[in-house]
Amino acid sequence: MRTLYIGETNRKDSEYYYTLDKSAFNLDIKNYKEGLPEKKSGIFYTSLSDFNNELELLHEVCLLFDNIIYNPPIDWKEHKFGININHRSVSVRTRTECFLLCLCGVTEVSGLENIADIKSFYPTVTRQTDSPNLWIAGCSFSSAVGVDDRERWGQIVAKQLDMPVNFLAEGASGNSYQVDKILSSDIRKGDIVIMQVTIPERNTIIYHETLCHITATSYESRPSLIESYPPDRLDEPMSYINQIEDFKRLKNICKKIGAKLMLWSQHLMPGVLLPHLTKQEQYFHFTNTKHSSSTKFFLDYGSDNMHPGPLQHQAYAKFVLEKLKVVQD
Repeated sequence: MRTLYIGETNRKDSEYYYTLDKSAFNLDIKNYKEGLPEKKSGIFYTSLSDFNNELELLHEVCLLFDNIIYNPPIDWKEHKFGININHRSVSVRTRTECFLLCLCGVTEVSGLENIADIKSFYPTVTRQTDSPNLWIAGCSFSSAVGVDDRERWGQIVAKQLDMPVNFLAEGASGNSYQVDKILSSDIRKGDIVIMQVTIPERNTIIYHETLCHITATSYESRPSLIESYPPDRLDEPMSYINQIEDFKRLKNICKKIGAKLMLWSQHLMPGVLLPHLTKQEQYFHFTNTKHSSSTKFFLDYGSDNMHPGPLQHQAYAKFVLEKLKVVQD
């Protein structure tokens, strides 16, 4: 019986294969014709690069094995050397996993549970109870950056309403991402969904195999982002249009489900998004008393001296509770 491991050919994984079989064989495009007849059983290992990305040839070779096992490395070293397909770079990991998914249609492949499911990138939140729940969405203003979880406005609102609360908010996330999280959650009739709208110049992309929230300041800490997502894409007109359509979808779905929806923001938003929102009966714009609506004028600051502090969160909670009565009526 012959077993073929497919992943990345590197020193650490090779040492592992030799613990399984002292005569483990690194199969490649140059030696497979001689190697397969000489070694009738045992462990073989290879990678797409070992076959110079000749996928049809590797596919034929795989069919000669009794067992195919996907064994990805802990850290792919080859992702920097992506394969160019239709003028776009595709990581070796992605290419390998696509190959194996096609291969499993004709022969059994083990280890496919190691393939990253795109859904797993989105943190799922399970509703607290079967009774009506409160759902809080937004960016760092809502996820408790700078304050204790108990001090954030959503927690205060939940306590006042005496409702179990689920937080979907993530720092640096954009409006479209948050709408997707809401619509992917177990929202039911009688629930209350409150979304704190953030600035529209944000997006989320897959960067080095993980979800990455991008804002205008992201390029300072990750200059290489420019290659994957140029800064001028953050405020392209289509992005504004998509966000407007996302809010329409959210409003429509909540109405059909029978869930209450409230949108609010303190952010100043250039472009067409704010004018669109202000026309919606579910939207309310927050302004501190005797202060500008700009985020530069918080009542106090959190522990990071950048985000709203406890007093500001209390003001948000009071505002949300007052406006929520209007939505419920």
